[in-house]
Amino acid sequence: SRDNMVIFVYELKDGSHVMRQYSLPNHKYDNVYKPIVESDEYKENLYPVLSLKENEVQQIILTNGIGFMEKQEVISDSNGVKELFNLMKQDARAQTYGDIIRGKGMLINVEFITGKDRMRTDQIPLTFTKTIKWLKEHHLYDKVVPKADEFDYVVVKKYNINGSHEEIASTEEITDKNKINQLIKLSSDKGLEYSIDFVSKNGHSNYEVNVQYEDLPNDIKKQLN
Repeated sequence: SRDNMVIFVYELKDGSHVMRQYSLPNHKYDNVYKPIVESDEYKENLYPVLSLKENEVQQIILTNGIGFMEKQEVISDSNGVKELFNLMKQDARAQTYGDIIRGKGMLINVEFITGKDRMRTDQIPLTFTKTIKWLKEHHLYDKVVPKADEFDYVVVKKYNINGSHEEIASTEEITDKNKINQLIKLSSDKGLEYSIDFVSKNGHSNYEVNVQYEDLPNDIKKQLN
């Protein structure tokens, strides 16, 4: 679903307030949503990195965004922390409406360690291009993001989002490595109707992430219709 939940607060003549919540489709109201979503205020609420100061962050912990928690890298040298932190800030500020609404490529989770037992969590989507480039240059990207050969197979599923949330369609088991690598990059933090189920090599771990229908390859779309 690409609908947004929108809250309107009405101020009545007597000074009281009434709040109403509506579900509005993005594509019909893009011109209204775009300036809101691209505003500094919206991004500061969306990206925790923007509410932190550089000197607060002592360590940055990177973990995999689709379930492999053992794939972890800790950045604790001050230069590395400073560079990564500031690149994330630059990328967060530069995100477009389309980048944010699609929520695509959510492959890396971030923990900012700011003091004893204090942390803030965030994510690095593939649209954080400067950050991703830095991670690749420092040989961290491949240590955190999984590859196709770590999975036995992948299945894409469609769910009924009107109440029961039961599975109503699924693809065949996908074992082609190129296709799996393509699907890994489509993981999204938006929508509930479609998901990708990654079944790992150890035979007992399943990792499920959201995906948006329009991002799926055509041959997979056909299996879900």
